[in-house]
Amino acid sequence: MSNYSHAQKKISPALLCDGMQKLGIAKNGAMDASLMPIDEQKFMVGTACTVDTEDGDNFPIHVAIYQGKPDYVLIVAGKNSMERAYLCDLLARAADAVGLSGIVVDGCVRDKLGLKELAIPVYSKGIM
Repeated sequence: MSNYSHAQKKISPALLCDGMQKLGIAKNGAMDASLMPIDEQKFMVGTACTVDTEDGDNFPIHVAIYQGKPDYVLIVAGKNSMERAYLCDLLARAADAVGLSGIVVDGCVRDKLGLKELAIPVYSKGIM
């Protein structure tokens, strides 16, 4: 983990957002309020890596996970698709093994209990 990421973990999200506001970052760097954690005890810090997909297609997510780098946060730009799950505990387990710091899904996930058992934090707009 970089020194920068290590320092960020010690700062509260509110202070980080205040700093981003002063830098002119949109929405103060805050996520959409409809994105909720699967486990509220977990948090993530890392460089964002975005994968674009739609209609519940998780193939691009497979590719992004296996090309992922430690300490990165995978952002799944799923266009708010709520009809099929983009992520399951199996994919999240692979992301955890690669060393990703977290996963944020603009859409649904499944296997809530399995996701909670993993060390990797996951946020999503819905659970199936």
